[in-house]
Amino acid sequence: MRDDKMPGAKLRRRQDLVANYTQRYCVKNDTIGFFGPIAWGKVHGDGNGFHAVPGPGSLAERNLYFEDWPIAAVADTVAADNRFVSWLTPRMLPYLRLDGPRLVFPGGVSVEVSSAEHELLRQCDGRRKVRQIVSGLLANPFSCFQGEDEVHDLLRRLQREARIDLGFQVPGLEARPERALRAQFEAIGDAALREEALSLLDRLESARGAVASAAGQAEALAAAQSRLDAEFEAVTGVSARRRHGEAYGGRAILYEDCRRDFSMDMGEPFLLGLQQSLDLVLMGSRWFMEQVARGYLDALREVFMAHAAPGPQGALEIDAPTFWLHAQRLFFGDGAPIRQAVEELGARWRVIFEPFNDERRIDVEAEEISPAVSATFASCNPLWRRTCYQCPDLMFCGEEPDAAGGMMAVLGEIHVGGNTLLTNGFLGQHPDPEWMLAARRRDSGTDNVVPKLNGEGARRPIRTQWKDDPLHGVEVLFSQGARPFNPRNAMSLSALVIIEQNGELLVRSRDGDWQRGLLELFADFIFLSVANDYLILPKGRHTPRVTVGRVVWQREGWRLPCSEFDFMLDEDDARVFLGMRRKAAEWGMPGRVFVKVPWENKPFYLDFDSPLFVRHMAKQLRGALQGGQDPLCEISISEMLPDFEHLWLKDRDGELFTSELRMVALHQDDARPAADTEGRQP
Repeated sequence: MRDDKMPGAKLRRRQDLVANYTQRYCVKNDTIGFFGPIAWGKVHGDGNGFHAVPGPGSLAERNLYFEDWPIAAVADTVAADNRFVSWLTPRMLPYLRLDGPRLVFPGGVSVEVSSAEHELLRQCDGRRKVRQIVSGLLANPFSCFQGEDEVHDLLRRLQREARIDLGFQVPGLEARPERALRAQFEAIGDAALREEALSLLDRLESARGAVASAAGQAEALAAAQSRLDAEFEAVTGVSARRRHGEAYGGRAILYEDCRRDFSMDMGEPFLLGLQQSLDLVLMGSRWFMEQVARGYLDALREVFMAHAAPGPQGALEIDAPTFWLHAQRLFFGDGAPIRQAVEELGARWRVIFEPFNDERRIDVEAEEISPAVSATFASCNPLWRRTCYQCPDLMFCGEEPDAAGGMMAVLGEIHVGGNTLLTNGFLGQHPDPEWMLAARRRDSGTDNVVPKLNGEGARRPIRTQWKDDPLHGVEVLFSQGARPFNPRNAMSLSALVIIEQNGELLVRSRDGDWQRGLLELFADFIFLSVANDYLILPKGRHTPRVTVGRVVWQREGWRLPCSEFDFMLDEDDARVFLGMRRKAAEWGMPGRVFVKVPWENKPFYLDFDSPLFVRHMAKQLRGALQGGQDPLCEISISEMLPDFEHLWLKDRDGELFTSELRMVALHQDDARPAADTEGRQP
């Protein structure tokens, strides 16, 4: 509510705050940080269109989750108390390995350990609790240990020296981490200690319940959140906020995911009306992933040849921790070997569209480019199973979707190399998650290989992490603090070696009982490095809208250096607003666009008719340039499509909402028989 007596500067700050949230969350075409409720639909073979029916309420379900880091903080607080040490689970750090009396580090450096250290480290397998280890050691008449305290003291020293993890085994990046911790607290044999530990968790869960009950009541919600923060800080001594301003940082203690009260049925004829166009763009993405896979294999082979040495059988091999020490630059930072594939992809699409090029629009039918696309993006067998996944995000433009043909679709992002519906944020809201996991197992034909980093290494909140499939997956632990969902199916990185066999690079367990192609080990990391790099036409100073059949493949866009916005350095809001209007007209931009600046991870909305939004962008630009941002760095701008006039999703009151259809596509050559999932299509 506006206060007429409020000073102008304070009023503008409040306006800027509201505009900031509006720009980033309320007028965003594509999913932003998984903002907004989701809904699951069904595809019917005998349906004739696209039927979306709102339910009586706005939401069918709302779920409030803990991030994993606050639960880990509770676990660490209890684990640091020596009274609980008997109930902790020690695990040697996953990149360390015992070789006789020596402890081997990545790179081959090793140190000699004492007999007591050697005896104890051999027991730290991540499966047995301290009390079980103590019992076994003291039952051995030849043990180095004479009493329980000796074992406890040495375990704490090994923990301080970063030789072992010693704590409660809270699986990282699991949707309900508090459940695993509660189960371990409930297994504490000492009744008084058990109740003490459980009471800490109870306090947080009670405070979470108060937050959930306050939904929709602003003042009550603020009070409940403050209480939760205070309880957490009292229990753990850790701040209730972290990673200030970081996108995907899991910054707060809780997050909410919701399911919209909404049913949606799509007939196959409706999707078939889009398929001819989608087939072509996905043909390109399948080819692209093959090139990415080859690029990674070549780069990984270079690492292997540079550091491998003859093994016991004479063939070249290298232990996995040493290989990872040299190879991790390929997956994080600027070392990913994908630039050539990205550039080649763009060059091939440019050749295909050159005969149809237009200054503002490329508009063709699928039949016109189908022969060229088929010849240009001919594919062979995928080099690893995860390349079978192509995940286009679609939006629809129109009043009412139907099978007749009036509805246009707009491609958002095309995620490649992974099934984006199998993350906690989506699968946690699915009515039958096990059906989805079974479908993934059918797609791959093998147990999933899940590389596990700790939360700091992953730098991704729970909702964006793959849903664990603990009985049908092999978790490979890479880093300190990485804890598996199912310890019985988990392996430390140090238990693996990289070998070459018949010209193929393989990862194999030291006992020889398990092996996979090397790309399987790093599939998750490859997905993260390439997930958003599939583009039709590389963005230049101006990129035309590309439409094939009934699908807009790429929105119209502009890429301009900050120096061309120098008029925004003016402190006068009116002159800035008029200058922005003139420039938008000069550049041929529509009235509403999305802007991506290099100093922010997410795009924001800009309406050229809004002095407030223009002022906000000018303030951002001034702050960045005054903070040392290069004036030649580029700002990306794209048209808003669908625009407000094109929205179709309505609630029961007729209010319109933006929406995005997420789907997973497999080429028919990559698909496996439907087996037990026949006839059930979510």
